[in-house]
Amino acid sequence: MIPFPSQGTPDASAYTQAKSIIVVYDDGEVDTENWTITHINAVNVTFTSSTTTAQNDTIQITSLTGDVGSVTFHCEKGTEVINKIFSVVKVTQGRDGSSPEIYSIETENGTVAINKTNPPTGTSVVYTPSSLKIYAKKIVGDTKTDYNGRVQIKCGSSNDLTHTFDLPNNSQNYVTITSSYMAEAMGASGYGYIVVNLYKTSSSASADLLDSQTITIVTDGAKGDPGQGGEPGAAAFNVILGNQNDIINCNASNQTLGQTIDIPFAGYQGTTQITCTAAQPVNLFGATASVTQGSSSQIGHIIYTIPAGQSVTNSSGTIQLSFTATNSSNESVSIIHNYTWSRNSAPTNGVNAKLFELYAPTGNIFTSRDAQTLDIRGRLMDGSSDVTLSGSNWLWYVYTGAASTPDNDGYVQILSSTEGYSINNSILSVSNSVVNGYASFKCKCTYESSNYVAYYVLYDKLDPITIEIFSSIGDKIVNKQGCGALYVVVTDTGTGNEIDPMPTTTFATTPPSPATLGQWYYHLDNVNRTVTLKRYVQTETSTGWVANADLPSADQYQSSGTYSWTYRNKDGVLTTPVGMATSGKVVYIDGTFIQQKLICNVSATI
Repeated sequence: MIPFPSQGTPDASAYTQAKSIIVVYDDGEVDTENWTITHINAVNVTFTSSTTTAQNDTIQITSLTGDVGSVTFHCEKGTEVINKIFSVVKVTQGRDGSSPEIYSIETENGTVAINKTNPPTGTSVVYTPSSLKIYAKKIVGDTKTDYNGRVQIKCGSSNDLTHTFDLPNNSQNYVTITSSYMAEAMGASGYGYIVVNLYKTSSSASADLLDSQTITIVTDGAKGDPGQGGEPGAAAFNVILGNQNDIINCNASNQTLGQTIDIPFAGYQGTTQITCTAAQPVNLFGATASVTQGSSSQIGHIIYTIPAGQSVTNSSGTIQLSFTATNSSNESVSIIHNYTWSRNSAPTNGVNAKLFELYAPTGNIFTSRDAQTLDIRGRLMDGSSDVTLSGSNWLWYVYTGAASTPDNDGYVQILSSTEGYSINNSILSVSNSVVNGYASFKCKCTYESSNYVAYYVLYDKLDPITIEIFSSIGDKIVNKQGCGALYVVVTDTGTGNEIDPMPTTTFATTPPSPATLGQWYYHLDNVNRTVTLKRYVQTETSTGWVANADLPSADQYQSSGTYSWTYRNKDGVLTTPVGMATSGKVVYIDGTFIQQKLICNVSATI
């Protein structure tokens, strides 16, 4: 939230809170420094970026134009991509000239790691950090002070262990989450989370909830040989919300203008949609929720029809939504999601707030391998009224990463004739044939001589083929020591079978001994920096290891695919290390090719 005066613009101190730091975890360890982080899709904001742990992991907003702004952290590591959106909202003081009030919880960390032994018991569990301080803050205008509210700590996966503190606590302006609270949250499972709620002074009523944060307990395996991978586990249950946040439009007196809120939800086990039901949620601004339950083929909906004239006393708030996901075997799990709202009050001159957003009425995940289409809809609101515009006011784009695009952001315009798409003014219909894993879309809407931009992502988790890169020596080379191979595994996700399998995954600088007839291995030549497939065969004159290319055609391993490699340096710039292969299912790798970091990408034709 950024506090704005009713007239003019705020001074620089108003943007102090508009700061975000991204942290990437891999198996419980902070892995941020191994990712290439850039910032894309800046909407209505200017910002500066800096380094906390890794390059560009910190954003500081320096200006906001319009009512809502955002910028996206774009993180890449190899073929993996993570996008996280940081949003800011303008909060304008009311007609009486009083400054807006914003309440927030501040924590030292968003996660706590534990050293998980076999399994963790008693004093064998080490928490990092060993304790966390929780601060309550109140911002009035540009001034931030301690807030003497009520802090509630809920531990455990079911939030059934509750500790309540009134600030100041023991003459201190913070509450400490101790290792004993972390142990409560962790429980016997070895992982969990702690929910921290901030309420008004001396109150624990849901209507007086001011802010909420979740601190996750993650586990860190013991260091050493990772060992062989285990068997695939059972598909996880999950509930996905199509809408986790809304802006409540109000007049200058902080009273609702009247609007409808739709929260779509669906349950999944793995990538299979299953029955999902929602418990009746709390009332919201004078509205009782209408709930349509979901099934294995139907998206559920929680709908609030908020009347006009309801007072919205807080600038933001959170309610908990409870769901039960049940599969065809009648196995079920209970899952809780937080839904948040933010107040947007009109300034004193009575100018309506404009809200532009994209949403998918039936969800943003393709659920069928057969031909399937999902709709992305654009909605522009002028105050509390939906705006209807002709087709020329709507422009749709898809992200391709092209160097030259209309806005120089990698998004290419979708035309009505573009294969796989259909455009009907504010509706873009997308076929799963054009979504490879995921696709990002942009919509630009022109209204009253102003452009409004919003973004949306569709996912296809049922692609028939997945491609992964593996390293025989892991992803870290210390002091440029050691050599190995990068190789490609292609999997049919429908059957789980590997396509174009290799004859072996044995890589060595010397042949295996003892050897058996017909045995394969990849020879690593650390002088010429090459990798050669060899087989142990018997001929009329001798027995020994022979290069694949020198074997009779009937005995040779023949790959059915072609593989092309590209590389990027630590700054994400395309590069080709001298002597490193750019084709082949298996390529040689050692530290001489790497300057701090090397990002490897492969494309395959099977």
